[in-house]
Amino acid sequence: ALAGGLMYPTLIEGAQAIAEGGATGLSLFGLPMPFIDYSSTVIPIIISVWLLSYVNKWVDAVMPNAVRIIFTPTLVLLIMIPFQLVAIGPLGSYIGVGLADGITWLFEHAGILAGGVLGAARPLLVIVGMHYGLMPIAIQNIAVLGFDYLVPVFLMANMGQAAAALAVFMKTQNKDLKTIAASSTVSAFLGITE
Repeated sequence: ALAGGLMYPTLIEGAQAIAEGGATGLSLFGLPMPFIDYSSTVIPIIISVWLLSYVNKWVDAVMPNAVRIIFTPTLVLLIMIPFQLVAIGPLGSYIGVGLADGITWLFEHAGILAGGVLGAARPLLVIVGMHYGLMPIAIQNIAVLGFDYLVPVFLMANMGQAAAALAVFMKTQNKDLKTIAASSTVSAFLGITE
C-alpha cells in the first residue's frame, strides 16, 4: 500500500510535467509535496516500510482489541502515506541521487578501483534489493554516453559468485550442500544470485 502511494498516477504525471517545465508541486495539509517520479527508486520504500514497522507497533499497542484488525492498518496508512509523500519519499529520492552521483564520481576519479569496490558491494546491494537503484544509472549511461561501466562490473560480481558456488560443488563431500551448490552455480551463471 505504501508503494502504491508512491506510484499514484498524479505524482508520476506531475513529475513528467515538471520535466517539461509545466508544473510545480502539490500541498498536503499545508506542507509542500514535490512531484517526484518514484517508479525507479527503491530507497524511499525501504525507509518507509522500516518506519511503518514502528508506527504499526505503536498504533497496535494503543488500539483496543475489538477494533484492532480493521482500524490499525487503516490508521497506520493514514499516518504513513502523507508522511511518506511529504518527507520520506523526497529524502529517499535525494539519497538515491546522491548514491548515483557518488558512484559516477568514483568511476571518474578512481577507475578500476571503483570497479572493485562496486563489484565487492554488489552482492550486499542484491541482498537488500538496492541493485535495482543502479540500473537506471546504467541505462542513462548507455543513452547519454553510448556505453556503460556498471553492467560489466555487475557481470563480474555474478561470475565471481558463480565460481565460488562451483568451487563448493567440486570440493564438498556433503550431498545436500553439493545439490544446493550445483543449482546455485547454474542460476548465478544465468545472472540470478539472490
